[in-house]
Amino acid sequence: KNMEGLLDIFGKSDNKSVIFWDNAYAVHDLSAQLPLDDIFDIAFKRGYEDCVVEFGSTSKITFAGAGIGFIAMSKSNQELFLPFYSALMIGPDKLNQAKHVRFFQENDLMEHMKLHAEIIRPKFELVERQLKSLGLGSWTSPKGGYFVLFESEKGLARKIISYASELGLKLTPAGSTHPYGVDEDDKYIRLAPTACSLEELEAAMEVFSCCVGLAYTQG
Repeated sequence: KNMEGLLDIFGKSDNKSVIFWDNAYAVHDLSAQLPLDDIFDIAFKRGYEDCVVEFGSTSKITFAGAGIGFIAMSKSNQELFLPFYSALMIGPDKLNQAKHVRFFQENDLMEHMKLHAEIIRPKFELVERQLKSLGLGSWTSPKGGYFVLFESEKGLARKIISYASELGLKLTPAGSTHPYGVDEDDKYIRLAPTACSLEELEAAMEVFSCCVGLAYTQG
């Protein structure tokens, strides 16, 4: 229903606006893959296929910093886009494309991503345990991807991040989840638990919890 409503807004607009649909984590599930609706299926049924341009990639799937990007669009949008894009570059990195094709000929994509999940799922579980123990604020419990969104009381995000920085814990900047980095309520913090080891993450969450508690105490 959210997709249908979004398509209706853009499809009925007079200025021919386009939805840039970022399908970044299509196969990055932490457990069993959940069924998701395909926005293009809905768009074609409603006659709004020209309103969607979808992006995806093998980012965080294969080689760090060297994934392959994808873009999907209707035939009429391709006729507008391809002449413009072909003028920007001579051609893609065909050797890198060949690496990915050969790798996934020998390794099933979904089985490969299950191995990823085995590595990062315990980290999300640790974050969930620590935040529940803290008992302050609210947070998302994602079924996939790489981030947890923590929501503090209004006006505390920058303070929490500042306290953490003083103690040597590097967090993503306040407002990272918002356009232009502007979070007017100053309450959202994006936690990125996957890069460090479990031991490092446990220490980091203890510091984070202390900083949240201090910010709430001082207000």
